Amino acid sequence: ENITIKNYQNGKMEIFLKYKKIVAIWTDGKSYYPLSENGVPMINAYKIRPKKGLLFRGEIPKNITKIIKLTRELEAYINYLEYVEKRRWNLIMNNGAKIMLPEENLESAISKIKPWLSRKFTELDLRNSDRILVK
Repeated sequence: ENITIKNYQNGKMEIFLKYKKIVAIWTDGKSYYPLSENGVPMINAYKIRPKKGLLFRGEIPKNITKIIKLTRELEAYINYLEYVEKRRWNLIMNNGAKIMLPEENLESAISKIKPWLSRKFTELDLRNSDRILVK
């Protein structure tokens, strides 16, 4: 439970609230659910997409903290993130382009994205650290 109430014989009452921080948003395609730090959707859903917060679609891994921290600077360019095959991420950008991230070395791959944001492409494949594939 999120609320615990203790009543004492002297009439005193203590109320304890468990606070959950909203770190991102998840959608099932119909509604938008706030996500806690451990990737768990909270109960209250929005019908309209909130203006702020990274959006996740599809399956959500147990720990989303790392990907949120790494992509925070790119948030204005990202439409949503999708977790692929339970091991890596795709970033779907506001212009419809897909950026495929590797399973390992996320920091290095994400650091290579900024120079591409001003260019036109449909896919940017960063899964191989030795080369970048662009369509």
